[in-house]
Amino acid sequence: MGEQLSCDFAEKLRRCESVLEIFELVKACVERILNLSRGGIMIGLQDLPNQLLSYHPIGSNIIVLNKRVISRAAYLVEDQEVLNSLLFYAILREYLRSLGIVDERLAKQYSLEICEKVFGDEHVLTFIAKNGLEVIISELDDVLADSDYSVTDDILILKDTRNRDLSYV
Repeated sequence: MGEQLSCDFAEKLRRCESVLEIFELVKACVERILNLSRGGIMIGLQDLPNQLLSYHPIGSNIIVLNKRVISRAAYLVEDQEVLNSLLFYAILREYLRSLGIVDERLAKQYSLEICEKVFGDEHVLTFIAKNGLEVIISELDDVLADSDYSVTDDILILKDTRNRDLSYV
C-alpha cells in the first residue's frame, strides 16, 4: 500500500503543470498525513531577495513565492520533476506555517515525514526535505548573484478559476 501511495503521488507531482496544481497536491498530502487543512489560502508571486524563496505572513491567507528565483529555476532546471519538487517543498513549508506550525524544527520534521510517507525515501522531494532547498537553490546562486533586481511590495496573486477553497465566504 505504501509503495502504491508513493507511485500515485509521485506521478501526480510529475504531471503538475502549474504552481496551483502543485499547491493542490501539497494540501492533499498534508491532509492525508497530518489530517490538517485550511481553505482560503492564495498563492502569490513577488520579487524578493535571492536568499528568500517563499514566505507566509503569519495571520494572513497568502503564501508568497519569489517570482525571480522561481522563473530562473524554471529556465535552468531541465528536469520537470526536480522543478516541481522544489516548488512543492517551498509551498509545503509555508502551508504548514499557515496551519500554525511556525516552529522551524517542527515544520522541517513534518515536511520530511510527509515527503517520506507520501513519496518514499528515494524520491528527489524526500532528498530535498532531508537536505534543504539549498541543495538545489545553491546551484542557482551564481546565476542570480549577478542579476539586477528590485524588491517590490507588489504581489501577483495566482487565480484558480475553480475557487474551491472560497466556498465558505
